[in-house]
Amino acid sequence: MLVGYNLKGGCLMEKDIASYIRKHTFLVILLIFCALLLLGIGEFFLYRKTQELNKMISEGLMQIKEELKKDPYSLDEMIEEL
Repeated sequence: MLVGYNLKGGCLMEKDIASYIRKHTFLVILLIFCALLLLGIGEFFLYRKTQELNKMISEGLMQIKEELKKDPYSLDEMIEEL
């Protein structure tokens, strides 16, 4: 009997290679899916932080605008305090 052949005449090596390729293809697809999932989650948290930062900037600008309505010369005082 030849090494690498089974009794039915098929090549064991071809089945092993096909099994190897199938397992590693699944592993690569799983890794790509996990990477995309992590990127999506990171993008979501980055979006939330950006929205929070935009909200804080907007509130700060509104406070400056209200202060300027009350006293237009107070902007110079605010800048000097910084």
